[in-house]
Amino acid sequence: MDRRADVAASDDFAFAFVTDPRTVPTWMFGISRFEPRGDRAAGVGARFAASFSGVLSFSFELVATEWVDGALIVLESADPPQVRARVEFRPRAAERTEIRILVEYRLPGGLAAAAMRRMNDVVAARAIRHVESNLRREVESAYAAARRGASG
Repeated sequence: MDRRADVAASDDFAFAFVTDPRTVPTWMFGISRFEPRGDRAAGVGARFAASFSGVLSFSFELVATEWVDGALIVLESADPPQVRARVEFRPRAAERTEIRILVEYRLPGGLAAAAMRRMNDVVAARAIRHVESNLRREVESAYAAARRGASG
């Protein structure tokens, strides 16, 4: 699943917002908890404990496998099912940033998995649209609040 969002915020602000573990539940579909594990909350090797709440509820761990400050973060599941989320940040203007979100997941093979894959694709498409719209709204709202605070 691949989505792009054009947000009214600087790329540095957008990156800081997205990579702040406290903000993740405000924009990530179904995530009710997202906390650093250990003493690292940023950079390659940082680990995060997350909880998903929805029709099914479960906890899982993500590991940052790529991290370029201001430009890129890649999170991958530590255990099956294999999920990979790549978030890229590209400045478009002084206060506009394109955020690209690419989510991939792997399911086991077989007929049951093929049926499950079709259902997951529908759910994943809905989830990624949710992420894109919520992320845009939350980043822009926080950026506007920060600018108001800085000017007054």
